[in-house]
Amino acid sequence: MTAGLPMASLVGKMHLSDDIREVLLGNEGVYGPYLTMVLLLQRDKVEQALDIDSLPGVGQAAFQWAQESMRHTGAD
Repeated sequence: MTAGLPMASLVGKMHLSDDIREVLLGNEGVYGPYLTMVLLLQRDKVEQALDIDSLPGVGQAAFQWAQESMRHTGAD
């Protein structure tokens, strides 16, 4: 629950892509690993959140996502 409301109720009122809705409601889908990583980092569990060998790939994926998002919003 968030601020006394179920997450499903909040998400249902927002204009979100299916991928974002899926990760917020069940921590699954294409963005699930990213949400898990952020939650672990917030809890100071860096060693569980980061696989040092995979950081270059994660960084590249994040950059591509940001570029794609900017194209979709017309912010380029």
